[in-house]
Amino acid sequence: MINQSLVIKPDSISPVNQDSIVHDYQKAEAVEDEDNRKIEPFGVLGLGLGVAGVIATILILDAGGVIVLPLLVILAGMGLGIFSLIRIRKNKKKWKGKGFAIAATSIVGIVLAAAMLFAIILASADLS
Repeated sequence: MINQSLVIKPDSISPVNQDSIVHDYQKAEAVEDEDNRKIEPFGVLGLGLGVAGVIATILILDAGGVIVLPLLVILAGMGLGIFSLIRIRKNKKKWKGKGFAIAATSIVGIVLAAAMLFAIILASADLS
């Protein structure tokens, strides 16, 4: 027995207009081409500083040095990422590159938290 609600009747199918599909595709393509926004440079710079600070921190920790300067570079990268997010939010028609800014703040923030945790562990080990 066939369920009557699942049967598709030929008169219920509407024909597809090929011209409207092509026209809609061309409109979507034209909208993508009109994106003249520039990538916000502070987000890219912040991400670069954050990655450079992380690499410098790892190298200095491996050598047994003090990590004050790399942590300042990491903080600068995080600050530039936050500044970039603010600029992008204020002027969405001019700037793009939100991913760089988010990566600069989040990834660098996680690494900064891990570095602080590592410093706390080292400090508590010296007290014992």
